[in-house]
Amino acid sequence: MGYIIGFIIGKILTFLMFCFLIGGILNLVKKSTPPKTLLQAVRSPSAFIPALILTLLTLAASFTASENEKREAEFTAFQRECVKKAMQQVSPEDAERGCACVTALFRERYPSVRALETAIKQGGEDIENLKAEGTARCAVQN
Repeated sequence: MGYIIGFIIGKILTFLMFCFLIGGILNLVKKSTPPKTLLQAVRSPSAFIPALILTLLTLAASFTASENEKREAEFTAFQRECVKKAMQQVSPEDAERGCACVTALFRERYPSVRALETAIKQGGEDIENLKAEGTARCAVQN
């Protein structure tokens, strides 16, 4: 809950900062006096709209970053599980190398988590083939 409140406050402050910055730049270009308060900067329509657009862009960038972090976490979890299973059968070093190779192959074939989830839901054959291909490729590299 604290994270959400902090996120919202951060975006509001970002918006106000953009308003003040753009308002100041526009007033310098127009050779008029810059806004002395945030209220003056926010009330200027020529500063309000670009500031809103920039704020929305930062919002989109933060969601994209969190999606990438989620994807990384899922691939890391996959690799950890793979190592755990492989360590029961081979030495830990071989398990690490093999799982890193299989994970790299998964990243190649499924650039997004959604694509990987869809492939898993549609059927295990492609995933099993991919695991076999990754294992074979790793065996050749080792």
